[in-house]
Amino acid sequence: MPSLRFPIACAIITLCVVGAATQAGIADTIHTWVPGNVSLPLPRGAVFAGLDPDWYNIYVGRLHPANNGVYPAKIKLPTGAIYLAGTTSKYWTKSYDILIATDGRSYEWVRSFDGHLERNAVSVGTSSSGERVYICRVLLDGAVVMGNLFGQSRVCAAKHDSYVESDKYEVLVEV
Repeated sequence: MPSLRFPIACAIITLCVVGAATQAGIADTIHTWVPGNVSLPLPRGAVFAGLDPDWYNIYVGRLHPANNGVYPAKIKLPTGAIYLAGTTSKYWTKSYDILIATDGRSYEWVRSFDGHLERNAVSVGTSSSGERVYICRVLLDGAVVMGNLFGQSRVCAAKHDSYVESDKYEVLVEV
């Protein structure tokens, strides 16, 4: 009679690999994200996120830091800096994904609060724990600063010189 050890071992290994891949984060495929590079011009239709406290234009992007989830990124092209939203740490990379309004799609910022997700809220993908990550922004340090919105925390976490978790924010939605 054949042994069941090998098929069971294969099944366990497969589950472990699939579980690890799921925890690494899954990128959103509903919206149009195109690869960007700080040495290239801004793609047509790039979604504007606002002005940072230094008055630089910020665009909506996303990063996959060390395959540890997918998170919103503030693309600050004139300086060549890419920031993970919700941190002041520069993420030194030349490439990222940038959100593009194409094929009749458009985006706008809608006021929201207390973790409420407005209809058609834009997600960049999932965190390393599999939780959906949405794009939000708050008034901070005299400017509108982009951040992360996780459904569990119910706040928009944003950072420039100071850090804030605000229960009143704007969320990016497709209109």
